[in-house]
Amino acid sequence: DSCIDPSQHQPITLIMAPIRVLVAGDVNGQVAKLYKRVANVQKKSGNFDVLLCSGSFFGDDGFADDSWPKYVSGELQGMFIFIGKCRAERHVPATLHK
Repeated sequence: DSCIDPSQHQPITLIMAPIRVLVAGDVNGQVAKLYKRVANVQKKSGNFDVLLCSGSFFGDDGFADDSWPKYVSGELQGMFIFIGKCRAERHVPATLHK
């Protein structure tokens, strides 16, 4: 018979570790300063799975320090999730923001 009898199978239990989230407020284009602060927090508290950036990421003037292009190009690794105003159109290739 090609039918599967569910009573013959044990249920699968998935155990997932909690996701560790770090939240930053206004960055105002100071990406190097942000990651320096993140590194200090991680030394004390361990690594985080995601960094949420809330508020003004690039600031009202659209400023970004010299480290930002290195993150965009992949030379430096980091995860950013923008919440709020980020003015990405000036700093991120059009293929990355929609």
